[in-house]
Amino acid sequence: MLRACVAATAFLSFAALAADAPAPAPAAPAAAPASNRIPVWTGVPPGAEKATWKEIDSAMPWGDHDPVVRNVVNASLEPFLPDAATRNGTAVIVAPGGAFQFLNIKLEGTDVARWLQARGVSAFVL
Repeated sequence: MLRACVAATAFLSFAALAADAPAPAPAAPAAAPASNRIPVWTGVPPGAEKATWKEIDSAMPWGDHDPVVRNVVNASLEPFLPDAATRNGTAVIVAPGGAFQFLNIKLEGTDVARWLQARGVSAFVL
């Protein structure tokens, strides 16, 4: 079931990017402050009790050098909420990928979420 949800989220994210409709200017802030992030787990997530690595924020070593994240132990959801005037009642979780090495948090995460937000969709970047 989880794989189906992740696959559907990825499909919806890419399908939304392919749409031709122009986006209205977002009235809400571009991203929620870090304090508004929603933890996926309270405490240590199951299976990570013995994890010793630390989360690393860095730049992608090729291309546009977009920010990437690795070694995530304590996952969170970062909300990108549309303005009340454009909100359409739809919400989606955006799960960025990165070829099993890192999470391309900007290109496949926050950029997609901002695009959806501008179209009235509440987006949450995992």
